[in-house]
Amino acid sequence: ETRSGTSETRSGLHSRACHVDLEIALPMTPTLRSFLAAALALTGFTLSACSGTSVADDSNARGDAPAEEAIPADEPLALTVSPGEDAHLHLTADDADLSVGQFVELVPRGPWPVGDVARPAQALLLVTEADGDDAEAIVLAQRERPLPFDQLYGRVTDRPRMALSKRVGEVISVNGSDLRISAAAPEGVVEGDEFFVLGAAQGDPNRLGSRIIALIQVTEVVPGGSRARVMQQLEPITPGAITLFAQPTNPGSPQPEATVLFMRTAEDHRYAGDLPALAESVFEYQAEFGFSNLRIETVDTYVDPGAYNAAELAQDEAPEDGFGVIVFAEDRGDSLLYNITTYGTSPSLATSVGILPGGLPLAMPDGLESLSHELAPSFIATALTQRGQHAEVIMFLEDLLRRGRITGDVAFHAREHLALRYESLGQIHEALWLMDHDVETAEDTDHVYAEMNALSIRQYLHRSQGDHESELADLDQFLDLADGVLPNESLLSERLERGRILTRLGRYDEAIEAIEDVLHQARLQQEMRWVVSGEMALANALFDSNREQEAIDQLNSALPDARVLGESYPRYAHMLLAQFYAQLENQPESEANLAAAMAYASTDPSRYPLASSYEITANINYRFDEIVEAATNMRLAAEMYDDLDQFEDYARAVLQTGMLEMSATAVTTDAQYLEAAYDNLSRAAEAYLRIGDGLSAAQAYGGMGFVNSLLRDGSQAQANLGRAIDLAKEHNDPASVAVGYLRLAEMWARGREIERAQLALQNARVWAETFQFDDILTEVDSIETMLRSSI
Repeated sequence: ETRSGTSETRSGLHSRACHVDLEIALPMTPTLRSFLAAALALTGFTLSACSGTSVADDSNARGDAPAEEAIPADEPLALTVSPGEDAHLHLTADDADLSVGQFVELVPRGPWPVGDVARPAQALLLVTEADGDDAEAIVLAQRERPLPFDQLYGRVTDRPRMALSKRVGEVISVNGSDLRISAAAPEGVVEGDEFFVLGAAQGDPNRLGSRIIALIQVTEVVPGGSRARVMQQLEPITPGAITLFAQPTNPGSPQPEATVLFMRTAEDHRYAGDLPALAESVFEYQAEFGFSNLRIETVDTYVDPGAYNAAELAQDEAPEDGFGVIVFAEDRGDSLLYNITTYGTSPSLATSVGILPGGLPLAMPDGLESLSHELAPSFIATALTQRGQHAEVIMFLEDLLRRGRITGDVAFHAREHLALRYESLGQIHEALWLMDHDVETAEDTDHVYAEMNALSIRQYLHRSQGDHESELADLDQFLDLADGVLPNESLLSERLERGRILTRLGRYDEAIEAIEDVLHQARLQQEMRWVVSGEMALANALFDSNREQEAIDQLNSALPDARVLGESYPRYAHMLLAQFYAQLENQPESEANLAAAMAYASTDPSRYPLASSYEITANINYRFDEIVEAATNMRLAAEMYDDLDQFEDYARAVLQTGMLEMSATAVTTDAQYLEAAYDNLSRAAEAYLRIGDGLSAAQAYGGMGFVNSLLRDGSQAQANLGRAIDLAKEHNDPASVAVGYLRLAEMWARGREIERAQLALQNARVWAETFQFDDILTEVDSIETMLRSSI
């Protein structure tokens, strides 16, 4: 995503500043190229139409007793699946009736070359409506987004058998607030993991949220399952209930204090915090739901909640230390003009709900006291989001909405929070369902503000999925609604975003025209923030359209204004220039701009920009064959992400650190690099299993096995490569399976174990031929030639 260094968008969302990663390819040594090809490039596949392929039992390739070859029989098509309405799926059975409550696994069509390995499920569905051989279902868990429906079919199962790492399990036993649970891959479960417990549908059967009855946290991992405690509960939990992985947490770390900051409601009026209803509502919810470390303060400042730049004005008045949410409003007697924004550097960088320019008008027919009980969950949810407590926000808001404690206009606002929290936990279908519902409901009831907010959040959800056509359609619909409703100067952000989307779609002429129009308007209005942001967006569009020198000139001309606006803007510009120059193979200019960007990042109170800068620096180092420096910088990034509890960022960076350290052995004789590589790859495997990403864990195990083979530790290499192969099979990644067998063959060949090497090559060939991986077949041929010459 190309975005300026600002931390706010005005389409109802506050999103973290992010950098532009141009995905600079890492130049691999010959010994690493084929292994890393699967890890870095081949994460998707298209099934071929061949069938009847035989394969040796994979245990043979690991040195076990020989077994007969098996030819898998093609399974008959059980259920066809297609996208339905409101973000759920439509199922059609062949000569079979479906019923509500059934589980359906989506598995690959076409040949599957290993007879003793079941076809791995790509998603787990729950049937919510059924009429004979037609049904509707919701997605409980999935591997890919979006799901490739033309490559999948459905099969009904009594219990979920899918190998989705630890994402789906069940309750084994219940003893008061203590539970025993299982998971599909229990080795991936660690203390602190949180799971939702699903029960019978309540309310709308098409909603995953309607089925959530409890939130539990793992307290101890034991053989055969895990012990857990109930954190929040809406209904009794019974054995056999399905558990769905929610998020990892650090149970030993106390929650940092977040502040709810109230501002004066008018220049000559009382504090919002002095209004007993608002403050008391926060305390009441804290006591009821057990939220800790939420502090309430007031500030002797008035900010007009209806100003188009109200969020920035309020943030300017916030304390320099700590983090929290700012609540400010205008009491109009029969209505409240409400606004909310965040401030400070919070532990969680997740997107949170904001307010459209002009504030959110809310009716108060029964006075502020009745409205306050519905509004308080909004800023409590924002504060919890800043601490990364996404699952607790979901439980909190689902409970209040079910019991009718949030209604009317505020219910739209609560569902916006829910949608973003579901997205944070990977439940994109649930998030889209909520916003589809709100767009339709708001349109039917003429709630223009609710419809604009829902569109802006749905636009963000489409962007997170890479669906830029839908993203553009939602933004155009938003702009049509906002015309004449929101002040024109407040829409520069959305119009600039439109140019960025067109860039992502490759429609460069349209993108450049749209961005130049925003630049013209921003200069007329003397909105320098959007002038600089527009110049950076224009540079991206120019560079992507092969007008490289114009792009560089554009960025250099923007730097003086960027320096005036604050350090995040010039940091972003220099990092972008560094990546541009790297792509143009101009190392001196790239390094000069990297140094400038790092200087700005090092003074940022948040360490995330610095961690991100180290990661980009590592990629650029490696492009210029500075392998040791790349490993050092990536290691620093991983350490910072770990300190910040950014689980996915840490897992990615520590995996890349291990890969870079492996590559460093080609340019240095220091044996410590291999040892360090193994340690970091081990950490990556653990980290990916912790967040439920078994496919990336397979890549880490493959790297570990490769290091073992280089160190002549055959037994450990066999164990780690075997684990990588198993995970790759479970996650339907045939490229990684083929490469895993190839690495085993190389290891056995070096050890002069010819029969084992030949058997591993046979398996590698079957997988490579079945899925048409020509590069891997070339390596298979090469090793087979070497083996024949050595016999």
